[in-house]
Amino acid sequence: EEAELMLSQYGLELSDDITYDITDGTAENLIYEQSPKSGERVTEGSKVKVSISTGTYFVVGNYVNMSLEDANAALAGTKIDVLTEYEERTDIAAGIILEQSLLQAGEKVNPTVSRQIRFKISKSISIQLVNYSGMSISAAKELLENQGVKVELIVQDVPEGLVEYKLNVVINQSPKSGEHY
Repeated sequence: EEAELMLSQYGLELSDDITYDITDGTAENLIYEQSPKSGERVTEGSKVKVSISTGTYFVVGNYVNMSLEDANAALAGTKIDVLTEYEERTDIAAGIILEQSLLQAGEKVNPTVSRQIRFKISKSISIQLVNYSGMSISAAKELLENQGVKVELIVQDVPEGLVEYKLNVVINQSPKSGEHY
């Protein structure tokens, strides 16, 4: 309406052939292009064709090495659905994005159209513990560390009255056998 009023002041008309499109930086409902261009000479009564922005693109970020929580916050307000898969890792904190696919960093997407992005996310390892009692401390420690478990050795005093005991052997464990770590 505002464009029609302005054009009529110069003896021009708004064309019925209006283009609506998403843009890089023009806010919704604003004209981002016109033909003929501003400053061109036209005859009175000419029609001016305009292109109106339906909003701006959403530029996909690089979410690798970001927490899933932070990536979800960055994607809030878009129609981008987050798909997740997990990978057990011992070298990185749980909940960190290791890889992203389906949408790449820098890709421009229409925020009103549903899209999907996939994240591979680190998670803590999970193993079911077996009974290590009676095993040598060094063998149990090596076995656990090879599975990514952080081992803390606690030296216990020999209880009074105990006549037989073995040195450097696991006598107790926590978590217990059958529990998950």
